[in-house]
Amino acid sequence: MTNSEAVAWFSQRLRHFSRQFGVDSFKFDAGEVEYLPESFRSAKPLDNVNHYTTLYVRMAASFGRMIEVEASSISMPLCTTIIYLFSQRLERFAM
Repeated sequence: MTNSEAVAWFSQRLRHFSRQFGVDSFKFDAGEVEYLPESFRSAKPLDNVNHYTTLYVRMAASFGRMIEVEASSISMPLCTTIIYLFSQRLERFAM
């Protein structure tokens, strides 16, 4: 998330996958620093541990309004925050 070239590469791969296989949306999970390997080094300094999660959500949001992101904040270690980045819940589309 801190290397803009890597984010662009990853996003491009997902968009290609979406077009190739007709995928309408993605669910992004595990956008916390706890899921990074111990040897992880960021390309840019992180202000705090929540900064990585913020960058992760911004990257996910670039995929449009029908995505889902699950990420936990350090201030809520026992509670997962689910952020829906579309205007209507998916349940409406299931009807």
